[in-house]
Amino acid sequence: MALSGRDVAPTVAGRADLERRPALNGTEMPRRSLLAFGIVLCLLLAGLNAWNLVESRRVVLETARSSTLDTVKLIAEHTARSLDTVDLVLRSFAVTYPRYGSTPTDARGRLEELLVKLPQVVSFRVIDAEGQVRVAAGPTASLPHQVSSYAYWRHHKDEPRGSLSIGEPRVAGDQWSIPVSRRIDLPNGDFGGIVVANLDGRYFHDLYRRSSNLHTTSLGLWRSDGLLLARFPGSGAQVGQTMFPFEVNADLFEEPRALEGPSAWDGRMRIVGLGPVPDLPLAVTVSIDRGQSLADWRRGVWRDLLVMVTALAIILGGVWLLSVQIRRAQRATAQREAAVEGSLHGYYFLRSLRDDTGKIIDFTIADMNRRAEQMMTKPRAHWIGRRLCEAVPINRTHGLVEHYKQVVETQQPFEMELPLESPDVKPKWMRIQALPLEDGVVVAARDITDDKCEELARQLAERRLSDIAETVPGMVYQFVLWPNGQKTFSFVSSGVRDLYGCEPEDAERDAAVLLNEVVPDDLERFDESILCSAETLTPWQCDYRILRDGAVRWLRGRARPQRRADGAVVWNGVVIDITEERKLQDETLEAREEAELANRAKSNFLANMSHELRTPLNAVIGFSDALQQGFGGTLNERQTEYIGHVQAAGRHLLGIIGDLLDLAKIEAGQADLKETLFSPLDVVASAVALISARAASKQLSLDIDDLSDLPTVRGDARRFKQVLLNLLSNAVKFTPDGGRVRIGAELQSDGWLRFWVDDNGLGMHPADVEVALRPFGQVRDSFVRGEGGTGLGLPLSQQLLELHGGRLTIDSRPGEGTVVSALLPPERLLLQSRQTAVDDENPSGSLKAAI
Repeated sequence: MALSGRDVAPTVAGRADLERRPALNGTEMPRRSLLAFGIVLCLLLAGLNAWNLVESRRVVLETARSSTLDTVKLIAEHTARSLDTVDLVLRSFAVTYPRYGSTPTDARGRLEELLVKLPQVVSFRVIDAEGQVRVAAGPTASLPHQVSSYAYWRHHKDEPRGSLSIGEPRVAGDQWSIPVSRRIDLPNGDFGGIVVANLDGRYFHDLYRRSSNLHTTSLGLWRSDGLLLARFPGSGAQVGQTMFPFEVNADLFEEPRALEGPSAWDGRMRIVGLGPVPDLPLAVTVSIDRGQSLADWRRGVWRDLLVMVTALAIILGGVWLLSVQIRRAQRATAQREAAVEGSLHGYYFLRSLRDDTGKIIDFTIADMNRRAEQMMTKPRAHWIGRRLCEAVPINRTHGLVEHYKQVVETQQPFEMELPLESPDVKPKWMRIQALPLEDGVVVAARDITDDKCEELARQLAERRLSDIAETVPGMVYQFVLWPNGQKTFSFVSSGVRDLYGCEPEDAERDAAVLLNEVVPDDLERFDESILCSAETLTPWQCDYRILRDGAVRWLRGRARPQRRADGAVVWNGVVIDITEERKLQDETLEAREEAELANRAKSNFLANMSHELRTPLNAVIGFSDALQQGFGGTLNERQTEYIGHVQAAGRHLLGIIGDLLDLAKIEAGQADLKETLFSPLDVVASAVALISARAASKQLSLDIDDLSDLPTVRGDARRFKQVLLNLLSNAVKFTPDGGRVRIGAELQSDGWLRFWVDDNGLGMHPADVEVALRPFGQVRDSFVRGEGGTGLGLPLSQQLLELHGGRLTIDSRPGEGTVVSALLPPERLLLQSRQTAVDDENPSGSLKAAI
């Protein structure tokens, strides 16, 4: 079969045919109907949601108003009962007092008995017609003895009917009382004075507090003229003021009602329930914050809006998906009609040609598509109806007719690749696929010349990669983890022979040949590292062991993962032998452990030598002190001087040994803390007292910040005092004569308690700070060359702070000074208890006295 050499783009032709094909008439109508339906449904849902929000808001506000009115009625009834009881007592006393001529002693006794039974009453007073107090019961020392100028006394004097009078509250700090009085009529009807009961304002405050709920902002008791008698929440400063939230008029006090308006306290909108106290010129108000009442409703609004938006999105998404499906169905119909014409394959439809016995002897060409026509040298009409062997000799050359016979007889597909050579065109490779179709076959022919070229190029690249891999130390590989969990090696270099002792083909055939060699103790870690790298697509690296020829070998694997389109993860990497490297690391680690054991043994030895070293030194110091005291006889001046030198040297040596042994104990893990609760102020005062003489000898200014408001500390007070003393000693040591040293403390925002010592001395470079924090490390300087020291102060302080869970920091600049901070963690502090060891008026007095 002769082939043409033209390069044609069949997909373009097929797409053009598809675009020229008219759209079905019913395509746009269903899409528009769906869109209209979706819009109507969304509008309906939005309208229902808006109506529901408005109605729920109305119900919430109505419920809040009803709740305030219920509370108003309850409190008004309780207030009326409380005042009725008091009024009954006052009325009874006003009648019986002048009639029976009770003495002041008898009247006081009766009133004191009534105080016990009436918790709402603070005190009783009986006042004569001249306004002078005659009888008093309860705490009345702060009350006036002459009340003739008071409004409630004048009210009773001018009002012969004897109605109950409620006076203005009397305020004393957060306590206040409300005078309630009755007129006393003499037997002849003349004015005989008044009896007054002073009601406890806190009684009504506590009553309102118990009656409040989550949304209640305030409850108040008001006089009919707008005067505030009691309020919750509130204090005595608000009582007695005319602060009625609405304009006072008679209508407000006729029946309970709920009003809304801005608050006089903060301007926020309130729902105020207002109701009169039965038979009394009083009113009760219950106020709630409208914003708080609507808080749950607002949260519900957002929830409903989210649900509505989600529902709208689902509806619109469903409409869009249905529209897409309709359009896809129409396109699929058109694509199926143009599939054959626009295919990349050349399709030939062959019909069987049989003899009289029914045996297939050849095939005739029934039809072909455009691509097949392009592959032929003549137009389609030339080939239709012709026999296959006569028209296309290539089929006879490669025996394709026989294969096509088997397809018809067995109804099984057939496929093969074959080269085509023709004098008119370049050599090509074709892939032939034959499928049974009724009494014939349909043959799909495709030009695979480019694929063959790519395959040859890939084989060449793989050969080059293999050559390079052979020169790389270790094993180069490509490992694949399939979505079903299967593990395979698609490539393994010959380096696998040196590492595992097997052939590359064995590993590529079965990955278990290599994976099963991992030592069981390392297998779980090995598998987890592969899965982690596959999930995160991070480079894989793992050191693991294998057992080879009875010996353990260490291998190190490194690879970079990449996820393919089929879901498999592919690693390209290398495995090398690190047995010698691991052996060197083990030897180094063993040497380091031996050194640490030796250092620990040294520390244990020094820690255990505490008694043996301190006992002789204590004897030297003790006997020298005894000689100075004259226990061994009178010493001359030179002997006394020599004994003083011996004692000073012994004490100095004892301090050095103490620091050395303390540091050794900490390093040996034998140090313990004797924890108590102590005041930081006491510890600072003690440390300052010990260093003050040395600071005075150098004419240094030793300042202390205010330490009055510090929490109590739980820890070892002696150890912490040693830390502060070391810091102060260094500051005094490195500060020139006439300089300044300051100590202070503060509670930081992160909860840590920071003590700091600040000086304007020599300062240090950053490198010097590292030296100063090392045991026996000393910063050499001409200024302190003559000063003593072992270089253990700062390291020991740092270790003691770490025992407390704290830390030591140093901020120093050459020529400017140094700030050393000792920090204690929050768990060491008792924030509820404040220090009381010093005078409240002058908390730093003891420190000032110390210096």
